[in-house]
Amino acid sequence: MGYAFGEIMLLIVGILIALQIDNWHSERQEKAALQKYMGSVARNMSHDLNALDKLRTSREQVMLDANGPRTFYIRSVRYL
Repeated sequence: MGYAFGEIMLLIVGILIALQIDNWHSERQEKAALQKYMGSVARNMSHDLNALDKLRTSREQVMLDANGPRTFYIRSVRYL
């Protein structure tokens, strides 16, 4: 009877250890996937910020170019 009890306890301990290892492995995989996702988000944000900066610069230049002829016209009319 004691031998059977010892075998059952050994089996239960083995199963608990296997479950703990499986949980540990799953957590490592989830952390790795999260790190990969966060890296992707950071790269995308950096790319988007660069594109936004280029767009802003382009729009500012368009505004300056558009105001140039208007300012020239206004100054010309004042002298007439």
